Amino acid sequence: MSNPANTSPLGTKPAFAYPGQDMTPRRPTNTYINESATSIDAAIPVVRGTASTTTPGGVETCKPMAADTDDILGVSLRIPTKDADFTTDTVKYDRYDAVPVKVEGRVAVIAAEDVRGGDEVIVVTAGAAVQTTAFASSKGGVAGAGRVAMTGWKWCGSGTITAGTLAEIEGHAITRGRTTT
Repeated sequence: MSNPANTSPLGTKPAFAYPGQDMTPRRPTNTYINESATSIDAAIPVVRGTASTTTPGGVETCKPMAADTDDILGVSLRIPTKDADFTTDTVKYDRYDAVPVKVEGRVAVIAAEDVRGGDEVIVVTAGAAVQTTAFASSKGGVAGAGRVAMTGWKWCGSGTITAGTLAEIEGHAITRGRTTT
């Protein structure tokens, strides 16, 4: 994810948000420790870790989503004060880093394909080369192998949101459960 500093030329309108921005900061956010050797980008689905349920200090672990059966915790947030990698201009949470995860409320993400406002969020696990383009909806295909429903999460707005566009998704913990396909 690009650093959210406003570097737009004079007279242009900056983006309304940046990927991983917490759009409802008063809604619940949890912190997990990345147990994976794979870094976690901001604005991607984060799942429960497998090494153990908790670390010695009592903090739960997480990892990037890789399989349809992973237990989705929420969406990784972008901390504005965290520096971006200078070679890729992305924010990454490396192994053993604390990862802020939005578990309820709104967060800005990038649509992986054309999606519709109001549709349930679907996480694409098959063929998603870049972590940040994992979010889809039933407009591109129903949940099934390689397309996991992110129960309790919906696309905000109305109409069609174009692939590659920054948009908001909203989650409600009360409606969440484990979805199996």
